[in-house]
Amino acid sequence: MISRTLLRLQRIQPRTDIQRGGQAASVQNWNGPGLMGEASPNEGATSVAVVSSTLMRNGVPSICAEQPSQRAALFSAMIVGMRMPFTSIVPLIVPEPAAPWRRALPITLVVALLAAGCGPAGDPTDPAAEVRGDEKLQELLIRHDSRDSAYRQVGGAVEVGTTVVLQVRTGSDDAVAVALSVAMPFGGSATKSPATRVARGVPCADVNNSNRGASGELSALLAPDPVLDPANELTGALCDVWQASIDVGGEPTAIGYHFVVSDGSASVKLADDNINDQGLGSISPANVGGDWAIVVSPEGFTASPLLSGSVVYQIFPDRFANADPRNDGGAQPRYKGVASIIPWNTIPATPPKGEDFYGGDLDGIRLRLPHLVSIGVNTIYLNPVFDANSNHRYDGNDFMQVDERLGGNAALQRLLTAAQKLNIAVILDGVFNHVSSDSPIFDRYGRWPTVGACESIDSPYRDWFIWTKSAGAKGPCAGATGPNTAGYVAWANYDTLPVLNKNNDAVRALILGDASGAPAATLLASPAGDAGVARWWLQQGVAGWRLDVMPDGSFPEGFWQEFRIALKAASPNAPIIGELWNRRDALRLLRGDAADATMNYRFRDAVLAYLGGKPEAGATDSTNRSAVLFIRKLMGIAEDYPTAVTLANLTLLDSHDTSRSLWEFTPGNGRDGKEIPENLAVGKARQLLAATMQYLLPGSPTVYYGDEIGVSGATDPDDRRTFPILPTDPRTARLDGSGSGGRRPAPLPDARAADPRARCMRRLACGWSERCNQSHRALLTPRQRGRWRDRPTQLTQLLERW
Repeated sequence: MISRTLLRLQRIQPRTDIQRGGQAASVQNWNGPGLMGEASPNEGATSVAVVSSTLMRNGVPSICAEQPSQRAALFSAMIVGMRMPFTSIVPLIVPEPAAPWRRALPITLVVALLAAGCGPAGDPTDPAAEVRGDEKLQELLIRHDSRDSAYRQVGGAVEVGTTVVLQVRTGSDDAVAVALSVAMPFGGSATKSPATRVARGVPCADVNNSNRGASGELSALLAPDPVLDPANELTGALCDVWQASIDVGGEPTAIGYHFVVSDGSASVKLADDNINDQGLGSISPANVGGDWAIVVSPEGFTASPLLSGSVVYQIFPDRFANADPRNDGGAQPRYKGVASIIPWNTIPATPPKGEDFYGGDLDGIRLRLPHLVSIGVNTIYLNPVFDANSNHRYDGNDFMQVDERLGGNAALQRLLTAAQKLNIAVILDGVFNHVSSDSPIFDRYGRWPTVGACESIDSPYRDWFIWTKSAGAKGPCAGATGPNTAGYVAWANYDTLPVLNKNNDAVRALILGDASGAPAATLLASPAGDAGVARWWLQQGVAGWRLDVMPDGSFPEGFWQEFRIALKAASPNAPIIGELWNRRDALRLLRGDAADATMNYRFRDAVLAYLGGKPEAGATDSTNRSAVLFIRKLMGIAEDYPTAVTLANLTLLDSHDTSRSLWEFTPGNGRDGKEIPENLAVGKARQLLAATMQYLLPGSPTVYYGDEIGVSGATDPDDRRTFPILPTDPRTARLDGSGSGGRRPAPLPDARAADPRARCMRRLACGWSERCNQSHRALLTPRQRGRWRDRPTQLTQLLERW
């Protein structure tokens, strides 16, 4: 009779370690009664059962995860490791010793174990092998990095017709399925397609490609891998690689994508992290996380060469310099109030009403050109100059007429002529989305001889605007049922800014001219004729346009593409700069068929977050401002756009729409706290470092008037203080309305004649990306190129020390 006594087992040190699929399995030596010398048949069988149970994974014997030759060796190791002859297993199956084929059973058993549950899919490197899910995912092994060529074989923006190959890493035999979700355009509805497993059982760390134009140390900081952290005990883990691709098509667009990794009920979304800076992603529940972006540009796209390498100076015309007090105007009516003249050097009134004028004019800018050239400026961006009712002039009356308070069209022509002699480009602010409700064509207050759109439904300008049509509506304008029965669409609900109807032929003709497709009779009646406002001002010597609220939904699909075609046909180098605060809008309009560049508020946010003042996503608290996080944000900006756009973007620290950078960098609360000398010294030191970043990093450094001499201020209207008059400072000549307007600047050198190598040296980020414009590197001497390679690490060390 066979003994049924309970086997007492004692585990001693492991004898053999076997690595499979990211998990370590140990074959143990099990020593108990009878295993050494006399052994009962059941005791041997129990030993086999114990060992077999430790070598099961996903419901299949782990022995089947090895090559056929490895299976035999592994099985032998199991038996020898237990110090047990094959014949001791036989009684488990054939208890009668008299069976004639009993001697052959060990061989049969070996063959059966080698074949059972095994087959062609038993190869641990066979990507076609079936994965039997266990409803769990090894989340630390899941990875996609859009800046690593191992995961995205074509990085950054691409040209039309490109196929972008994407890869995802998962634990070996861990994920049952990986799906690629693609939104085209970015932010739109998404479609899913399955990814294919193309590699299986490879060392996880070997999947990454750390050579991405940066030092290995910096790469590890920018994209840490849990596999390489000894604390996670994953250094020997094995992984699978899944692959999918996106054909970007033949038209400029922006594409969003993410992945869904699943094993039965266990499912995670692998997407760009909450910083939305591209690069290394993160996993989250399926409804959380953003998309990685791929911008698709036209073949051979180039941005305006005027911007790349420029130093831009932004001027709020009413506050920079007053050369001629005779054009200051007086208490003119505007909307429901009256304009007033405020003494220079006084602080703007709060809250802002737009009615306080200081008298700055275009001749004042012309007379300060020597100061601008002395600080390296070669491009001027002017806030709106057209006839308007507010000091900011974003509520225009007439796109063809420069405000008389600024000196009129003649003053602009004098400025353009003087600037051209110095090779300084002048860019105007194009406010083509809306006009003033107090303008002649709208005339809400009945001040003008024309019949404005608000005054009558029979006005020739009625269809230039968008009207609300609710039953029984009341409003400030005439409607079908009489006076005060119609409302209108206003930008951001400011009733002073009625939105133009850009689907109207006359409006399109006014802006685009014959590029609008408007009838000949409409073009004939348009003030700007065939050229339209956009091209007419280029003909007068304006270099290009900054476009206010460019992404507003009232612009129909294709409007800005038509604008670009018309403008570039007239002047191929004319810059088009978009006001694009939102990343989604920037991705849509900076793909090479609309704007050349944007006012890069993302750059501002990154710098202010790092150096002080602003909250920073990804930092543990307001005092832990990581240089690595700052670099990731800058690299994300570069990855989002075509290289030509990155080099042209206006890298600003502040503007008329933000608080001053010095205000943000200075400790203390309110004006009193920020004007304490000790606090102000800290703020100026930070501002100097920020300016250094502006001039070293890709883009066109943009200075908001007065920043160069320490003008501070909170948000609107405090950020629009006058350029100070300081008698002891030669940079601030007395142009406050008290002097003569007849002075002329002394002859100056060409503003764009600087050594191109000097401009090239601020292309520091070229060392981070193979997408850098190679022409910049070609300008460097061999010695400079050698120093270039070390600059990313040096910058990181500099920022961390700060």
